[in-house]
Amino acid sequence: MLTDSSVWPLHLTWQAAVSARDEATEMLLKSLQQTKRFLKILFGFTLLVLGIVMIVTPGPGWLVIALALGVLAAEFVWARQLLDHMKEQGDRLKDQGLRLRNNILSRLSTNRA
Repeated sequence: MLTDSSVWPLHLTWQAAVSARDEATEMLLKSLQQTKRFLKILFGFTLLVLGIVMIVTPGPGWLVIALALGVLAAEFVWARQLLDHMKEQGDRLKDQGLRLRNNILSRLSTNRA
């Protein structure tokens, strides 16, 4: 028959095994999260370098740079700020283009009349 003294170590052994399994699972999850973060950063910087190369070679360089900054912005504040700055500049250029188009169209319509 089992006494209290023989059951107590079995309980501790089971609890230690469960605790070790939980710690191992937690460490595995942390490792997977770190690996995912590393791969995301590597992918972002690879896109950034490709975008810079595409500025001087044929290809959609600025689009790839914006995509790279979007990926990197999830991890780095400087990438978020640079992406926001690029968006502001894009909006400014779009507004200038619309004003120029409207100016040209208005001149064309007055010259025809």
